[in-house]
Amino acid sequence: MSAKTMLASLCIIATNVFAQPSSPSVQRSEPFPEPTSGANRLLFMPDGNTLFFNFTPRKGIEVTVYNPNHQVSATTRSSIRSWSNWRMYTSQLRGLYAINGQAVVFLEQQIHLKPALYRLVFDAHSGALLSDTLVARLSRPNLLNHHVVSSNPEEIPSFVIKKDPDSDFYGIAMTNMGTRNAAKRIRVLHFSPHHTLLNDAFFEVPDNHLKYIDVADMHVNADSAVFLATFAYNNGVFYTRNSRIIIGKLQPGHRSFQTSVLEHTANMQVQNAALQYNRQDGHIYLLTTVQSRTTEEKPIMRTNLINRFALLMNVINPDNLTVKNHYFVRHNLLDTYAQQHLQYKYPYYGEIQDFRLNPDGSVQLLMEETDVTTRTIYDSTLLHFKTPTTNTITHLGGIGLVKLGADGKELDGYAIAKDQRAEAFINTFALNKRNQSGWTFRAADNWMNLSGFCSYDFFSADGRDYVIYNDYPSNKENTSERYRSQKTVYQMSRTNTVCAVYDGHQINKTWLYGEPAAGESRFTQMEMIARKPDGKSFATMMIERKEGHKQAYIVWVTL
Repeated sequence: MSAKTMLASLCIIATNVFAQPSSPSVQRSEPFPEPTSGANRLLFMPDGNTLFFNFTPRKGIEVTVYNPNHQVSATTRSSIRSWSNWRMYTSQLRGLYAINGQAVVFLEQQIHLKPALYRLVFDAHSGALLSDTLVARLSRPNLLNHHVVSSNPEEIPSFVIKKDPDSDFYGIAMTNMGTRNAAKRIRVLHFSPHHTLLNDAFFEVPDNHLKYIDVADMHVNADSAVFLATFAYNNGVFYTRNSRIIIGKLQPGHRSFQTSVLEHTANMQVQNAALQYNRQDGHIYLLTTVQSRTTEEKPIMRTNLINRFALLMNVINPDNLTVKNHYFVRHNLLDTYAQQHLQYKYPYYGEIQDFRLNPDGSVQLLMEETDVTTRTIYDSTLLHFKTPTTNTITHLGGIGLVKLGADGKELDGYAIAKDQRAEAFINTFALNKRNQSGWTFRAADNWMNLSGFCSYDFFSADGRDYVIYNDYPSNKENTSERYRSQKTVYQMSRTNTVCAVYDGHQINKTWLYGEPAAGESRFTQMEMIARKPDGKSFATMMIERKEGHKQAYIVWVTL
């Protein structure tokens, strides 16, 4: 072999070596006992600290502060002054943000059957509770005034809180279900980073024939505007009638919303939505699900054999609220991949869980198969009374990832076989709302609810997709992609966290926390994942099981 040939061969080998994706970097905290009650969250602070929140009905709120070197610098336990700690179980998380250098938690609580929103401010260095303030209280809900638009009949949030991703301004949208007056149903507050009220306005429906209105989603653009998407409709016997999507903008100095009716959504039964602002092209992207029976578009999603949905993307000019483009999503490449690799007999029908706007103008759709069932069990007593107990179970199946171009056409699509069982209702856009709205609060009556460990998360870094989820070792080591070969995950404590890497051609699966020994498990609490702005770094809680003994760690991961 000549010197030139040998040199060329060495260059090729070196190129192949350096082209291989590096393993994710994982740093652990010191171990601590696994939290088996309450709810947990993580929050990155601008100064490099990481705050670990443990919300419990007995001990109040415990905050552990990790410094930039991932060492514990403080631990503080606080009690809420506005209401008793035992009421924590009935509260709902509505937001957790770093605002003005402090950690701010928004909790919704029922006070005398009236929805109330509290703002809790914590010191970023000590973790101490600095203040808890009642922000708003609404009238007692009258469910006769409400027709449930969401596909989850239990999910009717009274408060929606959104913070601008690029600043510390935030907004609060309140839905008063105690009134029949549509003009007084939705109220929006716009706040500065110092919690100063900048604006306060009701969202009025421009069409007087539409009697009902609900919040779909919201975006805050610093101090310049609050954008609100809403569902407006009338009640039918079995479904909504004369429905429309109405989008509005609230600007400083204006006491009312500028509104626009999306006429192309007329009479569509739109059920769920997620809104994002694209800073690359300066437009608003509103993604909505549509009942297939109210449109001629072919359904691409379903939650059971009856409920089938199409997926509609709306691209809106934020200046005048006109629709620049709208299109129904089609994912033929995903269908083909699922049929060829996972051996599906039918198209992929997973429902939308989130979407991401990429710097190159493309749109990434995150989908997941769901099948929601309910089961009622009657417990007989010695007095022959039967007490009904209803359990909701969601089967979470295959993961579907779709990339769309700026024109809405599918550029790529692939699927990953997965089969999990969660004893909870997993709603549409669950990944979009999981970290900031609602929580899995483990207590005596639902300690088996481990849905916070289910589903998956998605990251994109250095031209590769990273999909994170918990699975049995036998499923990961199974060389067949066939979906029927997957063993259903019932015991989360027997799983390990999979990191599936897609490079545009093939999928390679590794263990995120290293190769487990026989009988060992290391799994992630998915709902606790906190992201850094770089898009490829996150923190979460990892549970490690060895010889039947479990310990928890906070882990910091860089992909």
